[in-house]
Amino acid sequence: MIVIFTACHGRADIAERTFGVIDGLVPRPFAHFVCDDFSPEADADWYRSSERHLSDGSSRTVIRCSDIEGCAEGPPNMGLALGHVWNLARSASADGLLSVESDVILRPGCVEALQEAEVLHRGGAGAVAPLYTKVGGNSIETFGGCEDRGFMSLSRGQEIGSWHRDAPTIDVLPWAHLACLWIPSYVLAREDIAPDPNFRLYYQDFDLCYQIKRAGFEIIVTDRAVAEHTRANASTGLVWKDESVRSAKEQECYAQLLRKWA
Repeated sequence: MIVIFTACHGRADIAERTFGVIDGLVPRPFAHFVCDDFSPEADADWYRSSERHLSDGSSRTVIRCSDIEGCAEGPPNMGLALGHVWNLARSASADGLLSVESDVILRPGCVEALQEAEVLHRGGAGAVAPLYTKVGGNSIETFGGCEDRGFMSLSRGQEIGSWHRDAPTIDVLPWAHLACLWIPSYVLAREDIAPDPNFRLYYQDFDLCYQIKRAGFEIIVTDRAVAEHTRANASTGLVWKDESVRSAKEQECYAQLLRKWA
């Protein structure tokens, strides 16, 4: 059983395609938990209507973040929501936890490639990330979210599939984005790794990756997994409409990250 986590903040029009791809491509059975934090009512209604319970044991369950115990007063509650689904995956002894944001389109074979990379890294992979392209594009935009340099002898802007290798290639990242991230079962079982609810939106991925690295695992990327990422910034615009306020909130969270990790 694969457990899937998706955080939703409005934009059901984008999420509809994402959910369709999840239904068509993720190996079954899976349990998809959609955590809706601060969607407008029309979007929230659509998310609720997307709930599914299928005969093969697969399901989609929509959770309002405000209903999770310990919810902070007012959104965002990204860390709390991820932690809630993390614990559900741990309790279910899931094969792994797959984070897929609502503006990410998985390409065929992406999930299998993430799982394959976990096995190839011989228990040392704390999290596995894909290459990202823009939605509808076919060139490398980032490596698991990292864009400061190339990895696996590949470079940003390089066309997907322009390399020809007999076996998957893996490289180690400093961190990876939660847009699409595979967390193996043995990491879920660790008591010293867990999403921090104090990171309510920004830098949750950095904090989680630093925890994983502190526990002795590596964050890796594989050239066989590809996902398309809209990077629409739609969620932050809903909760903080003023760009200057959004920027200030991000800086506050970055300062929080520095205080925790020095």
